[in-house]
Amino acid sequence: MSTCYGRPKDWVFSRTGAKNDERESTMSVFIVGGDRLGKIPHNLRQLGFDRVYHFKGRKKIAVGKLSIPEETGLVIVLTDYVNHTIAGMIKEHARRKNTPVVYAKRSWTHICQKLKMSQAMENVNP
Repeated sequence: MSTCYGRPKDWVFSRTGAKNDERESTMSVFIVGGDRLGKIPHNLRQLGFDRVYHFKGRKKIAVGKLSIPEETGLVIVLTDYVNHTIAGMIKEHARRKNTPVVYAKRSWTHICQKLKMSQAMENVNP
């Protein structure tokens, strides 16, 4: 059984359409929502993400002011701590960039569960 503490060898994080040699390259995750993330960034680094970007997502912002960092391979939206307008903007930006989005509560267990179920991780060993 896979765990979210430490990176199991059969988990590969990849951008949609990435070639095999690009899959093991560095990846970044963009977290939207949550005032404090606690150990979530640390745990994501343990899974192989080299950079963790965070946007709190509570305040109203202009439509053109929010963008997903270019090297982002995964977006995590913390649904219990994000403004609905911002969640919609992130969804649209991610769709245009073909970046997977995971919606989860601000709990490492819930995030881990959603990551396991998402298309962001592919099992390379059938």
